[in-house]
Amino acid sequence: DTDPNGDELRLADVTGYAAHHTVRPDFAAGSFVFSSSIAETAYVEYQVTDGPTSVTGWVRIDVVDPAEVGPV
Repeated sequence: DTDPNGDELRLADVTGYAAHHTVRPDFAAGSFVFSSSIAETAYVEYQVTDGPTSVTGWVRIDVVDPAEVGPV
């Protein structure tokens, strides 16, 4: 994400995911680790802030069954 007036953004929150998802935010790094116990298309809500202003966005994550994926 980018800030329209050039301010630095930081990850403020990660929410909006199902109970069968595991989300571990790393706020210092501005990222999160996601896992799901089932193959699906998942959406995770996140919030970034530049200090006085915050905005919410969504990440789409396509989770595939490991048995259906060949060697990487």
